[in-house]
Amino acid sequence: VSGPQRTFNPESIFSFSFLACYQGFDPVAYLHYNYTPPRADFEGRSIVPWKLSCLHKAFTEGEGDILVDVGSGPTLYQVMSGCERFDRVILSDFLEVNRKVLQSWLQEGKSSIDWTAYFKYVCELEGRR
Repeated sequence: VSGPQRTFNPESIFSFSFLACYQGFDPVAYLHYNYTPPRADFEGRSIVPWKLSCLHKAFTEGEGDILVDVGSGPTLYQVMSGCERFDRVILSDFLEVNRKVLQSWLQEGKSSIDWTAYFKYVCELEGRR
């Protein structure tokens, strides 16, 4: 049986129809739903302390010049423990709305959520107050 030969075109994943499903992504709603209580609670049974502990353990060995986080989304918790081990940290994301959220925090100190509890928890893991 012969038919049309199909080949994979990696550029097709960047088609307009593929990208259209991401255009409605709301990073503020995502952050509030996933990274604030009750889902992100440091006193209850939340996955957040566990994730931060795992990341802390991952960054306890070795050092480097540049840490690149590919697909950061609008979050920065995933590199907090790496900031002391790397000279430079780069957060990246496919969506411009996510990059804008990160730029707003970095350049203006503004964020749609308060990351203070995350930083405090990481500092405690590192033996700092």
